[in-house]
Amino acid sequence: MKKILSSILVIVLALTMLFTLASCNAPSGTYKSDEVMNSGVTWFFKGSEVVLTVKVLGVESTFYGDYEIEKQVDGKLTIEFDWDGDKNPDGFGEQPVSYVKGDGYIEIDGEKYKKAD
Repeated sequence: MKKILSSILVIVLALTMLFTLASCNAPSGTYKSDEVMNSGVTWFFKGSEVVLTVKVLGVESTFYGDYEIEKQVDGKLTIEFDWDGDKNPDGFGEQPVSYVKGDGYIEIDGEKYKKAD
């Protein structure tokens, strides 16, 4: 009985550590690109949900969906989006794309976005 309880405890601790490490890399809040000619990109992350707002010459398009971050075999992180409905942002072809979280910024597919809040 003690061996079974020990095994269960080890599994629970391992799962807790896995989810804790995964959440360390998860973005939270708002991230923005530099705005040029009244154009830019804003990401808002909350839990597993994402809102992407793309502004081109002052005209905004907003996309809603979910995301998932995975650690690849080489140790690098990727992020994959599942956009709601048939409305997908232009430029989001092949997924997953590269993802980096730094101090006050994130990078998605090589593009840097600064923490806004």
